[in-house]
Amino acid sequence: MSYNTRARIRAYQCWLGLQMEGMVTDLQLARDKQQGFEDWKRENAADKPLAMDLQVTVLTTGFWPSYKVCNAA
Repeated sequence: MSYNTRARIRAYQCWLGLQMEGMVTDLQLARDKQQGFEDWKRENAADKPLAMDLQVTVLTTGFWPSYKVCNAA
């Protein structure tokens, strides 16, 4: 294996590691924000329960794979 090939493999491994780290960070942040919302909802809806169930996950565009959108119509 040539030096150039090994350098490319190492660069790809580094990039892939950064991508995975970003994905994990996104998921941890989403979990923390969801828990914060659940806590807020529990504290502020003691007298009158909120009639909503909300779950949002915000993902960083550069870390996640993208897919083409197909119009089924």
